[in-house]
Amino acid sequence: MNLPRAEIMATPQQIAAAADVARRIEGLGKGGKGEVVRAAALEMGCSPATLYRLMQPHTASTRKQRSDAGALALTLVEAEVLSAYLMETFRQTGRRILSLTLAVEQLRANGLIQARRVDLSTGEILPLSDSSISRALRAYNLHPEQLTRPTPHTPLSSPYPNYCWQVDASVCVVFYLPMGKYAGGCEIVPLDQAVHYKNKPENLRAIERFRVIRYVGADHNSGAGRWRYYPHAESGAATVAFLAWMMAPKATLADPMHGAPEHLMIDPGATSAALVRRFCHRMTINLIVNKPGNPRAKGSVEKLNHLVETTFESGLKFQRHNVRSIEELNSLAEMVQLNWNATAIHSRHGKTRFAQWMTAPADKVRRTRDAATLLSLATETPATPTVTGELTVRFKGREFRVNHIPQAVVKAKLTVCWNPFEEGAMAVVMGADGHETHIALPEAPRNASGFIAHSAEIASQYLAPKDTVLETNRKRVAEVAAGTTGLAATEKARAAKDYVPMKHLVPGGVDPYKAAREAAPVTWLPKRGQELDITLHTVEPLRHSATQACMRIQQRLGTAWRPEHYQWVMRRFKEGATDAEIEALARQFLAGDEQQREAAC
Repeated sequence: MNLPRAEIMATPQQIAAAADVARRIEGLGKGGKGEVVRAAALEMGCSPATLYRLMQPHTASTRKQRSDAGALALTLVEAEVLSAYLMETFRQTGRRILSLTLAVEQLRANGLIQARRVDLSTGEILPLSDSSISRALRAYNLHPEQLTRPTPHTPLSSPYPNYCWQVDASVCVVFYLPMGKYAGGCEIVPLDQAVHYKNKPENLRAIERFRVIRYVGADHNSGAGRWRYYPHAESGAATVAFLAWMMAPKATLADPMHGAPEHLMIDPGATSAALVRRFCHRMTINLIVNKPGNPRAKGSVEKLNHLVETTFESGLKFQRHNVRSIEELNSLAEMVQLNWNATAIHSRHGKTRFAQWMTAPADKVRRTRDAATLLSLATETPATPTVTGELTVRFKGREFRVNHIPQAVVKAKLTVCWNPFEEGAMAVVMGADGHETHIALPEAPRNASGFIAHSAEIASQYLAPKDTVLETNRKRVAEVAAGTTGLAATEKARAAKDYVPMKHLVPGGVDPYKAAREAAPVTWLPKRGQELDITLHTVEPLRHSATQACMRIQQRLGTAWRPEHYQWVMRRFKEGATDAEIEALARQFLAGDEQQREAAC
């Protein structure tokens, strides 16, 4: 309850005395009131200001309200510019590094705001005070303190345990593990905030490879939480390893939590890498990647992160010499979390977390295989390299043999993926039932001369490659074409000079043109058109001189040539004769010669 300070601190005697003073000065003017108040304050042992506050409930003010009360001298446009300028100076931590006074000064200098008022009594233009500007920003709901308040959020719920898990990874800011510090391993070392912090990056880099990454997972319905530590840095491989550990059946009955969730909420980044997405796809888990800067979406796991720091990591300082490896740290963490999940009461449902998890319907607990089997499903996004003539593929800068893969054929694409947990390449073969089969690919190293290791040495070895599906089919179709069985018979039949492919299948052999030969001709109605008006050129035939014409006719007639023929041609064709005319004369002379011979007989 917010009460005035005078009302909280005043004694009954002071309140009664203040009421009496208020009655005494009620009819006095300005000059007389001050003297009475100062004398009464001195008698009461308080300041005049305190006495005025005590008198407020017993006086009635006759002062009129200002005509411009509630009016804002700072315009909305200027308030928006000033608010935007101030908000841009906030750090990611939410700390403002620019004061209101300096921001107003800088914006006035740049002519972006004026922030002034007019004194109506004198007409003077006066700059607004910082307090007036701050009140205006608050009135417009543009003050940075207002804009940085939390935004409203929609509460989330889950119908039963194992419906949705939330997973988060963060660098353990309390300890790190410097490997090899002792002969027996190492011990956890507390981070010194004066040494290892963001303003001394060289110190952070010095311990980067010794950092400990904390992975925390929480079941949204029951609140059951698990956490585990991994070395170095957040990665997709570590995320999958943590998920596989959480989902796999446990060896002890003290740990009932297992099974694949239906939904998984994670943050963007390495936690949602392609390896994680592919793993969740194979496990039929709906992956929900939250928007950046929205930790409230994963409230359960964020709260669990805080609990891990305060209930577990806070005690590591006392056991630092007993923790010499990541394995020992995880063993200690598992012991603590099993006890915590089994005994700590959750405020929302009023049960222990494991007790609430046990209420999950049997058909909603999707049991999985062991962690090792689950990790075999974790592969990176597949690539499709081309199979070379040596039956190898190049993948991740290395060469792998694929001669044992039935689907591997030269110049074809082969789907290959990488399993980071087995450190090997795998060929992905899709079966007829739609399920994937992963086949390990051995590496194909090369010797110092650059030859592949399984090459056949000249004149010493003959290593015929195993037939691929293409080679097998190629031989089979050759047998079908030749009508033979066996490679030798096929080659002999095809080498014959009279070899006709597939003549044994159809009497007379295959007629490629039978369809066209037997097809009824297609008739078309004449298409109407328009005659093209063109000018035809005249072709003038070559004319031979009369002498050349006689020589051609003589060659044609032979012994039937007569001197009178020469005389007749010279008279008739003085301008020469064409080939057609020469041919006509030759036939005419021959016909006349035949008639003369018949008459003579």
